[in-house]
Amino acid sequence: MKKLVPLLIFIILAIRIAAQSPGEKLQKHQGQYPVEKVYISHDLPFYAPGDTIWCEAFLVDGREHRIFDGEPILYVDWYNTENECARSFTLKIKEGTAAFEIPTSLRDSLGTHYIRAYTQYQKNFDSTYHFQKPILLTIGDAPPQELAKSQDFSIQFFPEGGYAIENLNNKIAIKALNQDGDPIAVEGILRNKAGETLQAVKAVHEGIGVFGLNPQPGDRYQLVANYQGKEKIFDLPDPLPKGYMLSVNNRSADYIELTIMASAGTSLNGTDIVGHLRGQVFFQQTINKDNGYKVRLPKNKIPSGIIHLTLFDAQDRPVAERLCYNANLAEKVDINTLTDKEVYTNKEPIQLDVRAARSVGDLSGKYTVSVYNGSLVKDQELGMTIQNYLLLQSDLKGHISNIDQYFKDESTKSRVLLDYVMMTHAWRRFDWQEVLRDQLPSILYPPEQTISFAGRVTKKGSKNPVKADVFLNVLSQEQFSSTNLTTEDDGLFYFKGYQFMDTTELVILANIYNAKKKGKQKGGEAKRSGNKNVEIELLKLHEQSFAPQPGYIPTFEEMSMAYAKAVEDKRTVDAAYSGLIKADINEVTVEANRLSLRQERINNLKAEYRKRGLVFSPSSKKVFLDDLPNKGQNFQDFYELIGSMVPGVQVDRSQIGNKRLFLSNVNVRITTDVQPAILVIDGMTINTALGGVPPPLVPLDIQTVDVISPIQASQIYGEQAIGGAIVILTREEAVAIGDQSLVNRKGTLNITHPGFYAARTFYTPDYSKPLGPNPKPDLRNTLYWNPEVQLSDSGQKLKFYAGDQSGIFKIKIEGLTKDGVPFVHWDTFEVQAQ
Repeated sequence: MKKLVPLLIFIILAIRIAAQSPGEKLQKHQGQYPVEKVYISHDLPFYAPGDTIWCEAFLVDGREHRIFDGEPILYVDWYNTENECARSFTLKIKEGTAAFEIPTSLRDSLGTHYIRAYTQYQKNFDSTYHFQKPILLTIGDAPPQELAKSQDFSIQFFPEGGYAIENLNNKIAIKALNQDGDPIAVEGILRNKAGETLQAVKAVHEGIGVFGLNPQPGDRYQLVANYQGKEKIFDLPDPLPKGYMLSVNNRSADYIELTIMASAGTSLNGTDIVGHLRGQVFFQQTINKDNGYKVRLPKNKIPSGIIHLTLFDAQDRPVAERLCYNANLAEKVDINTLTDKEVYTNKEPIQLDVRAARSVGDLSGKYTVSVYNGSLVKDQELGMTIQNYLLLQSDLKGHISNIDQYFKDESTKSRVLLDYVMMTHAWRRFDWQEVLRDQLPSILYPPEQTISFAGRVTKKGSKNPVKADVFLNVLSQEQFSSTNLTTEDDGLFYFKGYQFMDTTELVILANIYNAKKKGKQKGGEAKRSGNKNVEIELLKLHEQSFAPQPGYIPTFEEMSMAYAKAVEDKRTVDAAYSGLIKADINEVTVEANRLSLRQERINNLKAEYRKRGLVFSPSSKKVFLDDLPNKGQNFQDFYELIGSMVPGVQVDRSQIGNKRLFLSNVNVRITTDVQPAILVIDGMTINTALGGVPPPLVPLDIQTVDVISPIQASQIYGEQAIGGAIVILTREEAVAIGDQSLVNRKGTLNITHPGFYAARTFYTPDYSKPLGPNPKPDLRNTLYWNPEVQLSDSGQKLKFYAGDQSGIFKIKIEGLTKDGVPFVHWDTFEVQAQ
């Protein structure tokens, strides 16, 4: 992570020297731990069951929004309508981003699903810091809507600065919500303790209204509000008899005006006003006058985002606070998209030229490009984007309704309405009490760049931990390795530093620690095997509880019925063309199909191993008995079968009543020094070197035979397997041999780790070549998705093809500059049927 560079303090004023000022304490506090933010961009506003959700994850420094230099791990969870985690992804962030896709199923329920993303480091903080977004799966049909049983509602009051002060002209905001937490329009009257009507009050925007009040000593105030015929009375918070009023005027495009007043008997002399943006101080001043302080903060000197203004009294106690939003137009990224035509025909090539410009700042960065049929997929352009999420929503408590409406223009109206939002939402990143006490958050989870495993070893049949020798074996052809450690008395172990780029099988073995026996081992090395008296519990390091956070969810009524028909038409076409078989199949294709068939069988075998709780070895030599003539029934017993049909295995019949198997080649002579291979039948280990005799088996009982090399076998089964292992899996219909869970009870735990997710490439057809007869209609809703386009002033030329859908197609671009400025751009073009 880049070291945070403090913002330029553009007003140099007097600061206390004798002790640290609040601003200095804040800079120190914020410099001692990093902040992370995640945002996920995707191709469509909503989807139908069976669609693929194409995604790009952005991970940035939470204060300056710069991308990370390192390669941390990001966890992404997909939750269904029952708030159950249906799928999880482990992503490797590179240069600040990672692409992935979520394949939905035709069986998925219609309704609101959620995508959530977080790093291990973010687990140190409240889960509201995690990125979370609702995504709707629909086919256009509205489900039955439950009618509200009542029209109950609530109203909250937000005096500017935190408290209303008697005998001062205060500005007070209200926020009205219905019983579901949605903003509502209410009207009412403000009255005093005597019941006299003072003024009318109305929620004019997203349930928010603002009115002025000069509270008088001894008086109390009520709001009599009405919503859809239901009347309720709400008491205003009691004003303070004396104190400070902090007021903000954000109507100007050039500056933010700050006014501070003190009530009678109270002085501003010796107070401090501190301004910070995402924890970085940009303004600080000690006020040396009794009353009436006013200052203008130039917007072009402050980065875009939420400004946090706090007034401290002479004892450095926070006494008034105000949030406001700053839009610095100087750092704006201007995106210009040019298509070579305004109107295209079906399957015609489309040339898209994307150009960027800035008056100041770096133009390097990354962005995503999505092109989809806006005539079918009605846009929710007031919803979440990378710009409004990073600059606004991610730093506030509570959901901001229709958030992108405040970013559509730079009008006075937009600034005033956004200021209403600032008055009714609270900052959530830290509180001043923690800063002033030099209290740092507890960092239990460090930043993570590699895959790790943690667990506990306990005595069998109890939860009592034991000190143990623990071995982790990686059974991968690319990353075959083994490592070990000795736990403390708590039985906890932790392995880290792994980089799995594909699904990988692992085995963890545990033995009760015995100092005397370990000292007798060669070099003090512990015995590499599982112990039947212990159990291994894998700790779920990255599991997080889930509670849906409020967010914008498109309603079914907003869904286009044309979209529903397009989805149904596409499914009909896909079903009609899925059964077609090409006639010109050549030998290469046949060979590829054969290879695919074997790979499919291996994948099925892996699933069968997992189902039975057995260890699957990807690098072993596998023989499927279904491939043998007559399924191997021509052989008298499985010793004859293995000796004849399994390469690299010899059968020793020299000992009466005890046949042994050796892994060998033509240059190896079997002697008393050579160890035989162990037999593992459905997880039951038989060591013929110690006189073990396998149960009677006929070839028809056997499904597969695996030959595992001595090196790998000893990692899985311990020292008894230094001669290798012959692993036999019986058919499901065969009589069960031994205890199928034996391998798990002997201090052994099998793990299948999916590794870092490898994103698929979005399919873009090429219609430059002549199409054959009866080509399949192209009914894609998303024509183009590119998750990682490089931003530059020289521009990017992108090429793709129109499909067979007609309509107005949307171009959506969202991304981030290298110096941390998020941006969004929309454009359109048209496709007409030939």
